[in-house]
Amino acid sequence: MAKLFEEIFETGGSGDIELVIVDEREDPDDVLRLRCHSLILTQHPYFYKMLSSSTLREGITREVVISEPRVEFVELIRFIYRNQVEINQHTVLGILSLADKYCIDEVVDLCLKYIKDNFDADMFFNFYNITTLNSTYQEKLKDQLMNALQHRRNLISVTDDPRWGELPLALVEMILLQDDLPITSESEVLTLIAQWMNSHRRKAEDVARLLGCFRKGDGIKVRISDVAYLIQTLGCDVFSEKEPRTGASVWDPNFVIDRHEGAGTNGIVQADYGEQRREVDDGEIVHQLGPKDFLQQEPGWAYPGVHRCRVSLTSTSWSHRERRLLRSGPGQASALQKRAFECSPSKPVERSPSPPPAAFQVRRPPIEAFETFDIAAQMSDGSEPNALLGGGVIRNLTQEKIDHELVDHQIVCGVTSGGQRHGVRISQRDRTAIYVVEDLNGKHCLHVGGTISSVTFDLELMIGEPMNCGISRCRFALLRDSHKLMEEWFDVSAKVPLRFYISSSYFDKSPAYTVSVRWLRPCDQSSGRHFYIGQ
Repeated sequence: MAKLFEEIFETGGSGDIELVIVDEREDPDDVLRLRCHSLILTQHPYFYKMLSSSTLREGITREVVISEPRVEFVELIRFIYRNQVEINQHTVLGILSLADKYCIDEVVDLCLKYIKDNFDADMFFNFYNITTLNSTYQEKLKDQLMNALQHRRNLISVTDDPRWGELPLALVEMILLQDDLPITSESEVLTLIAQWMNSHRRKAEDVARLLGCFRKGDGIKVRISDVAYLIQTLGCDVFSEKEPRTGASVWDPNFVIDRHEGAGTNGIVQADYGEQRREVDDGEIVHQLGPKDFLQQEPGWAYPGVHRCRVSLTSTSWSHRERRLLRSGPGQASALQKRAFECSPSKPVERSPSPPPAAFQVRRPPIEAFETFDIAAQMSDGSEPNALLGGGVIRNLTQEKIDHELVDHQIVCGVTSGGQRHGVRISQRDRTAIYVVEDLNGKHCLHVGGTISSVTFDLELMIGEPMNCGISRCRFALLRDSHKLMEEWFDVSAKVPLRFYISSSYFDKSPAYTVSVRWLRPCDQSSGRHFYIGQ
């Protein structure tokens, strides 16, 4: 068959019927003559009806004049002879139309498969109008296009194309009504409708018809610009045309507390520290915090500007004592048992991976009775401690003087941006009115005065203008009477808000402390100060 196909282009070929191809898109005098074989052509219904009739001109003269695109028709003849067809983006439309006209369903299916495998925006807009024609492959082509739009990549490429606004209302409605429409939220339906409207003047009833594709639900966030555009088209103009507010009047955002509940083995829950927040007449807000509580400004600053707040820290206890030996409770007894196995001169005792017996659940004695610690008094079963722990261990325990470690409480004040934290630690080494302030990196340290239980200072954050790379230069400073005591410069992303925060470390379970925060109002909000509220 391949040799016969090559012969149809030769003048003296073996074919018994001549096809004269006239391409109306080119010069009508430039025709292509193909010497085809009627035995092969009549295997297809269209050619069989044409060539087998003795009353038709083609059946008598054995010459058929065909006005079709030349390249596409030759590919159709190639398929008839060799069962092969070459399809590309330039010929797929013509071959599909010819295959439908000459009733060659196999070629129709091959063209539809090519459309599916090579779908893009140009393919969609070249074929969508064919779905309205009265052709046998109309439904197949429509299903192929709709199935391709179930891929989000294809949907975005079609709806972002300027030709999206030229689609007929019925086709847009068909697309938006699909149950398998690949959208992340129903709000995208409103965006797609607004893109279809674009700058075209649409009838209110057409817009209302498309709005019927939107499925309402809880928690759906939509763009105000899309909603305003739709409302204006419906004949309503309800939004103000003034410049949107940017939060320049907000200079005193709230602080929120992240409460921590102790999840110890005894199931102890954090105690109630009384009134947690109260507001004083001058705008000062007092927060009652416990150990591991986290106080943070919400929302944060995101635009260039200078922000300052006055902080007062009050605590009745700036340190506590911990018993160094028995700090780990039952774990200490396990360590003693292990030491006994390693150095005891007495008879060997069989080892076991199980936890130590109840006799080793050592109780903590009161502080005033902690000078001597008799392990034998803790053996409730009457067993001899020398046999289990060894004489050397008992002698060391009774002779050692237990040390009481003094732990200083620290309160951390600073700013946070994403995973970055910058600030200072404040502690009281001696019970005086002098407090120690050091930066979080441990490079700088100074002393400030206060009272025995409280200290007051100002925190200042300066956010610089973002550079071309999206990085802002910022400064965190500790002030007293507008005098800089300590500062730290750092770089942050201009997209991530900065927040003041206050937390604590090394507090035990019982003490609580009070934080009083008062924002200092800017003297002149027009001098480059900008404030931001929101995400």
